[in-house]
Amino acid sequence: PGFIGTVSYSQRNLFGLGQSLSAAAEVGKADSSFRIAHSDPWVRGDAFRTSRTIVAQKTKASVAATHARAADDAVDESSPDVERDGVFVSRML
Repeated sequence: PGFIGTVSYSQRNLFGLGQSLSAAAEVGKADSSFRIAHSDPWVRGDAFRTSRTIVAQKTKASVAATHARAADDAVDESSPDVERDGVFVSRML
């Protein structure tokens, strides 16, 4: 129960270079997430047209919210939350 707020931004041609940038955040009573991504379709004029994508994200989810639970069940405040974060870099070969 409760409200969830979401904010996002996306730019498909960053600085006129064909690069893309996106960011999104979602915040709720039990869960939250943040993600930012940048893609460069042609890194520094590489003759092999090497592309690169970098993604950073952080997600927090309540264990109680991710498992089915009856509405009248008491919430166990001691139950652990699940947190995930990381930075991902990819390059097509």
